[in-house]
Parts: sequence; C-alpha cells; structure tokens
Amino acid sequence: MTEELIQFLKHNYFIIVYGITWIVSVIYYKKYFDTPIRFFPMIIAYTFLNELLGYIIGTSKEFVFFNKYEYSNDILYNIYSLIFFPYFYYIYWKLVKSLKRKKLIKFLALSFLPFFVFNCFFQNPLIQVLIFAVVFASFILVVIISIYLKEIKEFEIKWEFQKYNLMTWISFGLLSFYFFFPLIFLINFFDSYFWFKYDLGTLQKILIIIMYLLFCIGFYLSKRRAFR
Repeated sequence: MTEELIQFLKHNYFIIVYGITWIVSVIYYKKYFDTPIRFFPMIIAYTFLNELLGYIIGTSKEFVFFNKYEYSNDILYNIYSLIFFPYFYYIYWKLVKSLKRKKLIKFLALSFLPFFVFNCFFQNPLIQVLIFAVVFASFILVVIISIYLKEIKEFEIKWEFQKYNLMTWISFGLLSFYFFFPLIFLINFFDSYFWFKYDLGTLQKILIIIMYLLFCIGFYLSKRRAFR
C-alpha cells in the first residue's frame, strides 16, 4: 500500500495542491459562506476524488467500468465536465450586474449542453473523453471570466480594494489554466509525439498548481466586504 501511494504521488504530485487548497478553503469558509461561491470547497473535494478514482481505475485492470481498459476512466471526466463548467457559468451569471451581460453569459452557458450532445455523435462518452466539448467549454469559461473582469474594470475599482475580492483570485486562477489548457489538450489528442517530446504533461501539471495556489492566495487575502 505504501509503495502504491509513493508511485501515485510520484506521477501525480500536483494532486497534493488539491488537498491543501481544500483545507485552506474550509479554514476561511466564513469569508464567503453566504456568497454564490459557497459550494466551492465541494467542487475542490470532488476534483480531488475524481482524480484519485481516475488514477485507481486507470492503473488497475481489475477495477474498470468497461472492457476497453485504456478508456476505463474517461467517463469520470465527462461527468466532471458536466458539473464543473456549468457550476462556474452559474457563478459568473450570478455575479455580473449588467442584464445584457447576464443574457450573454446565459446564452454561452446554454450552448455548452447541445455542443456536448453533438460531440457524442463523434465520440462515445462512456469510453472516451469528449475532447471537443471540453475544449469548447474551456473557451466559454475564458470568455465568461473576461466578461466578468471587464465589468469589474468598468466600476473602476482600484487594485488596493480588488485584491481582497475572492473572485478576482479565482478568476485569475481559472484563466491561468484554461487559457492554455485547450491547446495542450488538443495537442495531446492529435499529436502525442509532440506532447511527449516537449513534456506538455508536466506543463499542464504546473498550470494546475499555479491555478490552485492563486485560489489559496484568494482565500487568505479575501475579505467579505470586497466580494463582488
């Protein structure tokens, strides 16, 4: 068991940051318990458990969902996408003040579901990650975050105040990862040689660490009165 744990952490060292971030999010929960982001610790915990279960299934031929062992854990990530992305779409829809922007975010968010279904015609969601749906969802998230940050900028809120806004750090964290992730994901799917040659897997893990460290900074620095 110890050897298995060592091997797991060796190949998935980035997952430690999930646990750290979850602990920090719980410690500072009182700062945002009554805000739209109050369920964020549950999303972090779900992400950690999803990665852990995905690793167990992906490395064990005895614990698989389907006969195709190489795709045995992909269904987990499709379900995760259906929860993770809509969650943040909803958060930003709640936070923006402009009705015009709310309608735009709602349109973008709702477009994810038909695209997800459309992708199912080309890939089996039970045994394959829906790569185009994930890329599209990531693109939508980046656009929605940009809409939110643009509105914040229009309020001319100075950084001296904005740095205490938890959503500022969450937005920076999400952007630091999902701005680059679609390209990395597509390269992994279409050109595995390039992926391994330039060790893009490590780059992806580093981006994950950066994202969650920015979350932690936000939990630590944030103040309830600055949340918007």
